[in-house]
Amino acid sequence: MTFKNGDTCPCCGVGKIVTKSGRYGDFFACDMYRHTGCNFAKRIDPAEQESSLEKQADRILADNGFEILKI
Repeated sequence: MTFKNGDTCPCCGVGKIVTKSGRYGDFFACDMYRHTGCNFAKRIDPAEQESSLEKQADRILADNGFEILKI
């Protein structure tokens, strides 16, 4: 299962998924950790992270009027 920022937490069903950085790299976690104690976390696969960053960059460029050409 793939996650992105803003998805509903699959563990508690209340929180939203956010990207965090830790000692062992980036990971997805529930933003309700401090409030409800939800301990959902999933490491981000480096290959998955690159494609996610590429998609984010494409979205930013498209939002600013650039045409995205895939070669």
